[in-house]
Amino acid sequence: MPPTWSPGQRQTASPRPRLEASRPSALLHPDGFSGSQETGQFPRTSRSIQHGLLSKEGLQILRWALPSLFLLVGLFAENVGLYFATQRYVRWMDELHKPSNDATAAAASALEGGTLRGARWLSSDVGFMSLLLESITDILPILCLGLIWRLGDMRLWCQTTFAGALLMMLKGFVSWATVVPDAQGWKACKDRLGIDGLRYFREDRLVVDMLADIVLLEVRGFWFARSRRRLCADATFSGATSLSVLFCTSLCEASIILSSGTSQRSPEEADALLPAIAQCMRYLLVALTVGNLVVPVLEGAQRAEAVALGVVVAIAVSNSPVLALTVDSWCRSWPAEDAAAPGLADTTPLSPTSTAALMGFARFTGEEDVEHTLVDLGKVLIPPPWPVGREYCYLRQHPLPEASAQKEGVMQQLLAILRQSQEQLAKKEQKKLEMLKKEQADELVSAQRSDRFAEQRIQEALSDQQRLLNSRARRKRTQTMDFRQSGPSADGLLLASAMSAMKPSRSEGYL
Repeated sequence: MPPTWSPGQRQTASPRPRLEASRPSALLHPDGFSGSQETGQFPRTSRSIQHGLLSKEGLQILRWALPSLFLLVGLFAENVGLYFATQRYVRWMDELHKPSNDATAAAASALEGGTLRGARWLSSDVGFMSLLLESITDILPILCLGLIWRLGDMRLWCQTTFAGALLMMLKGFVSWATVVPDAQGWKACKDRLGIDGLRYFREDRLVVDMLADIVLLEVRGFWFARSRRRLCADATFSGATSLSVLFCTSLCEASIILSSGTSQRSPEEADALLPAIAQCMRYLLVALTVGNLVVPVLEGAQRAEAVALGVVVAIAVSNSPVLALTVDSWCRSWPAEDAAAPGLADTTPLSPTSTAALMGFARFTGEEDVEHTLVDLGKVLIPPPWPVGREYCYLRQHPLPEASAQKEGVMQQLLAILRQSQEQLAKKEQKKLEMLKKEQADELVSAQRSDRFAEQRIQEALSDQQRLLNSRARRKRTQTMDFRQSGPSADGLLLASAMSAMKPSRSEGYL
C-alpha cells in the first residue's frame, strides 16, 4: 500500500534511525526541518570504515561528485535516444519524399507543413528576450549547485541530480521508442541540420564513431538553449522544460531553507534580510518558469501538450516518495559531514542544518523515550502554493492506526485460516490413524485364522500318521504270532528227515 499523507506536529525529538518491519507513512511538518537546532547526533554507518582511507576533502568531493555523475549518465542516455530518433526521422522523411512514391505525398506534406506544428504567435527568429531567457536558464544548474553547496544540503543535491537523471533517461527512451516529428516541421529540420548533417544521419556508421559523436552531443547538451539545438526528433514531453522546472524547484527549496533560518552560518553572521531575499528569489523563479513554459509554445519551438506534460513529469519524479526513500538511503550510506574523531564509534555530532538533521536523524542528548518516537525516512517538497510553514511532506517509519488495524485484521484472518487448516489436517491424520488401526486389526484376525487353519491341518496330518503307524504295528504283531504257531512242526519235520537220512550210512560202515 503506498504511503498516505496526513498532517503532523513539530517533531521535538528524533531518535537514532531504527529500521523495523512497519509500514512507512508520511506526516507533514509545520516547519521546513526537524530535529534539534542546537545539538544533534547521527549514527555512523559501516561505510565510514570503508572510506577511512580517503581524506576528508576527497571524501567530500566524492560525496558530491557521484550524484553529478548520475546526472551526466542520464544526459548521455537522452542524447543516445535523440540521436537514433533523429536518424530514423531523417530516413523516414527521405523515404516519404521519393518521387516514385505518390501514396506518401500527403503524409510527407503533413509532416513537413504546419499540421503537426504548434501555433506560432511569435517570430521564429531568436530575439533579445529569448536569448536572455535562455541564458538565465542555462546558468540554473550552476546556481543550484553553488547554493546547495553553500547550504551543505546533500539530500537536496542528491534529489535534484537523481530526478534529473531519471527524467533524461525517460526522455531518451521515449524519443527512441516513439519518433515524434519535429515541432517546427521538416523544412526547419533540414535548415537546422544542414547538408552535412543530413548526409551524416543518412549514412551507416560504426558504433565507436556514434558513441564519440553522442559524447560531443552530451557536451552540447549541458545548455538548454533552444537556439542551439542540433537534433530534429521530438518526444511526448519536453526535456528542456522538465529540467528547468526541476532546477527551479530545487532553487526554490533552497530559498525555503534560507528563509527558515537554517543556514550553516552562526546567528551573529546571519543576515536579517535573508527571508526577504529568499522570497524575491522565489518570485524570480516563478517568473522564469512561466517564461520557459510560454515562450517556446508561442515561438512554435515546442508543442503545448509536450510542455505541459514536461511540467507534470518533472514534479511527479522529483516529488516521488520512492525517490525520497532512495535519497534517504544514499545519504545514510555516507558518514557525517563533520564527523568527529574515530574514537566515537556510536554517534557523531551534526550541525542542525546538515542533511541528517534536516531529514530527522538528530536527537536530543539524554533522550530516553526512543521506542515511541517517529523516525523520518525522507521528505519531498509540496508543489506551490504552500501554506505558511508547511512546505514539506515527510515519510516516516511509523504505522498509522488504520494500517495497524488493517494489519491486525489480516493477521486474524490468517490465524483463522491457519487454525482451520490445522483442524482439517488433524482430522485427516485421525482418519488415517483409524484406517491404519483397522487395517492392522484385519491383518491380525487374518493371521490368527491362518494360524488356526495351519494348526488344524497339522493335527489332522499327525492323526493320519498315528493311525498309519498303529495299523502297521498291528500287522507286524499279527505276522509274528502266526509264525510262532506254525514254526515248531516244520522244524521237527526237517530234523527228522535229516536224522533218518544219516542212520543207514552208519550201519553200512559197521558191516
